[in-house]
Amino acid sequence: MLSPLRILVAEDEDTNFLYISALLTRFNHCVFRAVNGKEAVEFVKEENNIDLVLMDIKMPILNGYDALRLIKKIRPFLPVVAQTAYALSDDEQNIRAAGFDGYLPKPIMKNQLVGIIDSIIKH
Repeated sequence: MLSPLRILVAEDEDTNFLYISALLTRFNHCVFRAVNGKEAVEFVKEENNIDLVLMDIKMPILNGYDALRLIKKIRPFLPVVAQTAYALSDDEQNIRAAGFDGYLPKPIMKNQLVGIIDSIIKH
């Protein structure tokens, strides 16, 4: 079991955020929210103790790809995991090529979420 992490969830849909937050807080992780990519970038700029970002790809103002590029300029080694409901066969390859550290298709399953967090944080 991992020690509690500080996780930013960049998610514009309330239902999705509440579900992810409920899963993460079960494992005593501290969860923060950004409702668009611009907020996620600003949060990372202001909070240098975030351990992980779960980034929705399709968000208002600034999409997940553009937010990732800006976040990696601020904190190159901060793990950022993409999450998307629009999973096509080449999406995972495109997501990894963009620089994301991992990928979660929606609907997010508890075991997938826990597994990807474990694998990324242990690296």
